[in-house]
Amino acid sequence: MEPMSTTSAATLAAAVSGVTLALLGVPYHALVWSFVGALVALSQAVRMPRGRAFAFVALSTLCGAAIGAGVEGLLDKASRAALVMASLVGGYGAQQVLGRALQALLDRITTNQTTTEPKNGN
Repeated sequence: MEPMSTTSAATLAAAVSGVTLALLGVPYHALVWSFVGALVALSQAVRMPRGRAFAFVALSTLCGAAIGAGVEGLLDKASRAALVMASLVGGYGAQQVLGRALQALLDRITTNQTTTEPKNGN
C-alpha cells in the first residue's frame, strides 16, 4: 500500500473534523472556513510528516470552528461575516498557538523528568 500524501492526510482530517463538529452542533460555515484557514496555514508551514500534518489540520479546524462559534454566540448571530472571519483566522492561527502550547508542555515534561530522576547511590 502506498504511503498517504499530505493532501490525502488533509482530506482525511477534514472528514474526521466534519463528522466531529456535526455531532457537536458547530455551524457549517465555521467548519468550512476554519478548514480553509488550517489549509492556508499548512501551506505556509515547514514540511512535516503526514501524521503531524493530519493532526495539524484536524486540531486547527476544530479550534477555528470553536472560535467562530464562540464569536457567533457573543454577537447573538448578528453577523455571518464575523463568524466566517473568526473561523478563518482561528483556523489559521491555531497552528501557532497549539504548536507553542504543545512545545511548552513537552519542555515542561522533559524538565520535570530530568529534575526528579533518582540519583545513583541513594
